[in-house]
Amino acid sequence: MRISALLLLFTALWCLDSLTPSLGYRPVLEQFQAEDGLSMNTVNDLATDDRGHLWIATQAGLNRFDGEHFRLYSKQDAPYGPSGNHIERLLFSSQDELWLLTLSDGLNLYHPDSGRFEILGAEADLPLTGIRELAEDKQGMLWLLMDDAKVWRYDPKRRQRLGSQQLQTYAVSQLRFYATPSGDLYLAGDSLWQLDDSKSWQQMTILPALAQVESLIQAKDGSLWLAGKGALWHWSLGTEVVPYSINQLGDAGIRHMVLDPQQRLWLAVDKFGLVRFTPQTRELLWQPNSDGKTIQTLHLDDSNQLWIATKGAGLGKLDLNQEAMGKLLPNSFESHNLGNGDVRAIFRDHLGQLWVGTASGLYQALESDSGKIQGFKPSPLASQLLDKAFIGFIKEDSQGRLWIGTRGEGLLIFNAERDSYLHYRHQANEPGSLPANTLYSLTFDQSGIAWIATKEAGVSRYLGIEKGFAAPDATPLPKTETTSILEDDGGNIWITSYGEGLFRLKPDGSISHWSTDTEIPLPSKHLFSIYQHPDGQLWIASSDGVFSFTPHSGQYQMFDRQHGLIGDVAYLMQHDADNKLWIGSASGLSWLDPAAGTSRNFAYEDGLQAKEFNFSAGFLDRDGSLFLGGVKGLNHIHPSAITARKPPEQPIIDELQALGQTQEHAPKPWSRQKLVLGVDALPLSLKFHSPNLHHARHLEYQYKLEGLQQEWLNTQGARTAFFPTLKPGDYRFMVRAVDVDGNTSPAQSLQLSITPRPWQSPWAYTIYSLLLLSLIFGFAYNRWQKFIEQQKLLQQVASSEQKLQLALIGSGDEFWDWDLRTQQAKRNNAFLWYPEPETHLKDTLERCVHPEDLPLIWPEIDACLHKGRQEFELSYRGKTRDERWLWVLNRGRVMTRDQKGRPLRITGTIKDIQKLKETESALRRFNQELELRVKQRTEALQQSNDELNHTLEALQLAQSELLDKEKMATLGGLVASITHEVNTPIGICVTAASHLAENVKAFNKRFYAEDVDQQDFEQYQNEVVDCSRLMLTNLERAAKLIRSFKQLSVDQSHEELREFNLGHYLDEIFLSLNPMLHRSPHKYSYQCPADITLYATPGVFYQIISNLFTNSLVHAFPEGSEGQMSLDVNRSDCGIELVYRDDGCGMNTEVQQNIFVPFFTTKRGQGGSGLGMNIVYNLVTQVLGGEIRLISAPGHGSEFRIILPNDIEASSRASQ
Repeated sequence: MRISALLLLFTALWCLDSLTPSLGYRPVLEQFQAEDGLSMNTVNDLATDDRGHLWIATQAGLNRFDGEHFRLYSKQDAPYGPSGNHIERLLFSSQDELWLLTLSDGLNLYHPDSGRFEILGAEADLPLTGIRELAEDKQGMLWLLMDDAKVWRYDPKRRQRLGSQQLQTYAVSQLRFYATPSGDLYLAGDSLWQLDDSKSWQQMTILPALAQVESLIQAKDGSLWLAGKGALWHWSLGTEVVPYSINQLGDAGIRHMVLDPQQRLWLAVDKFGLVRFTPQTRELLWQPNSDGKTIQTLHLDDSNQLWIATKGAGLGKLDLNQEAMGKLLPNSFESHNLGNGDVRAIFRDHLGQLWVGTASGLYQALESDSGKIQGFKPSPLASQLLDKAFIGFIKEDSQGRLWIGTRGEGLLIFNAERDSYLHYRHQANEPGSLPANTLYSLTFDQSGIAWIATKEAGVSRYLGIEKGFAAPDATPLPKTETTSILEDDGGNIWITSYGEGLFRLKPDGSISHWSTDTEIPLPSKHLFSIYQHPDGQLWIASSDGVFSFTPHSGQYQMFDRQHGLIGDVAYLMQHDADNKLWIGSASGLSWLDPAAGTSRNFAYEDGLQAKEFNFSAGFLDRDGSLFLGGVKGLNHIHPSAITARKPPEQPIIDELQALGQTQEHAPKPWSRQKLVLGVDALPLSLKFHSPNLHHARHLEYQYKLEGLQQEWLNTQGARTAFFPTLKPGDYRFMVRAVDVDGNTSPAQSLQLSITPRPWQSPWAYTIYSLLLLSLIFGFAYNRWQKFIEQQKLLQQVASSEQKLQLALIGSGDEFWDWDLRTQQAKRNNAFLWYPEPETHLKDTLERCVHPEDLPLIWPEIDACLHKGRQEFELSYRGKTRDERWLWVLNRGRVMTRDQKGRPLRITGTIKDIQKLKETESALRRFNQELELRVKQRTEALQQSNDELNHTLEALQLAQSELLDKEKMATLGGLVASITHEVNTPIGICVTAASHLAENVKAFNKRFYAEDVDQQDFEQYQNEVVDCSRLMLTNLERAAKLIRSFKQLSVDQSHEELREFNLGHYLDEIFLSLNPMLHRSPHKYSYQCPADITLYATPGVFYQIISNLFTNSLVHAFPEGSEGQMSLDVNRSDCGIELVYRDDGCGMNTEVQQNIFVPFFTTKRGQGGSGLGMNIVYNLVTQVLGGEIRLISAPGHGSEFRIILPNDIEASSRASQ
């Protein structure tokens, strides 16, 4: 419902100051306004009747509310409505009669059996105007306050005035009657009067002078509470009046008040709105910024729901039962609220501190001396870690240490004084480390050892600071997502998991496992928590419900939505002080008694924080109260304070529809012993409801028609039973309501008698038979046979029509029935637009069928009307309610004809075929386009084939020549590289030889001159050795290069198979490629196992590797960049794998798709031929019999993965 003045009026309903103890425990305010069905937003008075309806008096008629729907009774409906729309007062008498006092249209009495309103005017000895108030005394007499300050006594049974009394008052407009539960009657205003036993009004002088009484109510002990302007008085009969001074209210007037079952006063106060006052503690809860003058009156019903009538703000409802549920939301307090409403863990430690863990931080509850929560504050414990942590559990061991598990931050253990802590996180490969950082639950066994359930690593035990954590030595235990752990009375450890079922670890180390597919199966393998009842029975919460489990027998009993719970997924299971189970799901909260197998359900309207509760977010407090956490806060529940729920009220059949006409103003069906209808009155529809001002939205209805079926049928939330046809006979209709707990109401019943048409009655057929017998016996016998067949046909039609109705509901088709005699149409499940009323078949077709389609369909219908055709099937465009055209399929059949063959009745169905037509049109266009494309492509293909045949030979020749050129180009590049490489060592040798020759010449000259000493000779010897070594080294290098060049050139020119070591051959390849690679700024590397020997054509590998590196140098690296190229050779299961990578610019999708295509190059006109990678592809796939794969993305380099078959290895071929 939308936010309006009423919601603003009560948003801060309970706020005396920021530390008001019970500020957070507030029921949800529900509001109703005109858009919800209320006749207007100003409500004058309220009353509830014996059936559970709420009656609402407004200036725009009388409203009846059944908990879900409003029904308006207005003057326009007379005599099934009041005599006037402006209704001032309501009175539901001890005789179960509803009296209405209108402003100027007299006193009315509502008769529920007939639905009529009786006007009590002059014939009932009453005026139509001048009556201000009415009340009833304990003898059932009515008292009327008149404008002239007289009080009349009136007998409602005899419709007679019995007497009157004149009151001495100066403000008759402020006087109100007040009837007490004990039967006393008071009249209060500027003074106070009481009706004595002699039926006389006695003025009382118990109040201070000039005191103005605006409200009066009687407490359980018989004492009276009186309220006025700025004052509240308490009067125990026989004693003096005790004034209650409420300083916070000042001189504000108390307009109305009620007492709840806890004897707390609910006050409607000027300037403050609705205020709750507890006399025993003088606790006052109020709203300082609301206008109390908007509250007209307060009404507390039998279900402890407070109804608030306002002036201009509609009708409000507070379910006071919700206080027992203790709902706390992130905005429950003016300050000190939870920063996150997703509550995941709750615990009270030995110091009395209540801790609340959320999905984003740890909080401490601020509690009053009486234990009521006043707010929350962030916890100071390890705030840098827990401030935003997802809290998984909070526990305390026997030493008083506080254990806090998180989902992501590991485990924290605080000492008993909370001034230091240990923090454990998962450390890979570290013995004794916490096995995972996401923790679900913790339990302590009988020896005090902590067992922890984790998400990623199964179960672990804490063995102390020195040893840390260790998993149980039990392989079959779950290794991943465990949810809870329990030690039973026998010392067995029970472990639940999400996905693997239930495990039991016995003290002797043996393990048992149960799941959905084990020998003893469980009903679910996704388990959340486990609990052992004092009787030894195990109870397990799962994604499919809660079930009890007996291990030795394997028996279980499941409780789910079909067996009493409000939902199936049992996230939360918490036992209370009486060992009853509280089960939180995604649909609400359920209470289950394991011993009795009974349950009770609680919906959001009962005061839940939300419909969904969280896994393991439950705690049983020392006082027996429960804390249950959910996605939007928590509930602090006191089970003993929860009141019993009444079963649903007996349904009321309040509307009958026959012949398509609503008979809501006819005498009500339940007021008759039998409802008699002719067969022509069918189809029949009955509407019903069970008044329930609290759970009406959760009621289901079941009905049956004895005589037609014996089983109860569920209405699926509807409040209507429909019978399209019934054969003549007697029936009993029964309906009952079923509440959210599965409790059923007493069944309401109605006797139905369907009479046949007069000419089809048994008497009529008897007369026909006698007449026919007197004429021709044979004719009578033939007539009788037809009668029997007709009865069978009627029964078949009744059954078929009922099945048709069910089929129509399921299919969405429309059923129509044209009576051509009356020119009236009946339609069920209509989705097209039709004129109202429909007076002629042709007129309806002209207004509802597309003008282009009407000339096509009318001849078909006319053939049925005038040419004897029995049925038709037409498709056309019909008009919808939003003025669109919709393709439909209309099938019709003539059901009956007169003696001249003219149709009397035509029935049929209309089906929506819009999507079928759209598909058909699209298919037709597609076929036409397909035929045209096939023709065009056939011609193009033929032409292409001719051209391809001519060019194929030329292409093959060109390809062969290009391949030879590419090989020669590769060989030429090899020669250039080798030539450059050989020049270097030859040049060094020449230089060294020249230097040595000069040294020899100089030495010889000095030698012959006998000018050489020992030092000169040694220097000469050293230079000779150095130059010789330098020349020898470089000549060996040149020889090696020439041998490599020779081998590579031979391999390039002779494609012969031979055995070679791939690693050595790669060394020779890279020796030849080194000049080209060293001239670039890029780095390269390669690796190959030394034991790979291949039997293949070696030159192929040189071409593949040189083309891959050349491709990267030319295409992969932008100008001025530095890159990395690598070649890795490994064995794999598939064979020999060569992986070439570069970290260049990568390739887009288009380049990847065309890179192996001949003549494709991104360097067209810049020296690229487009054959390099095509040659690589052909050599790998055709010559080597392998495959090549490309992985690349723009900006992320490229990877070529070449996989060669196993038989290319020499060892593999030898073994074969």
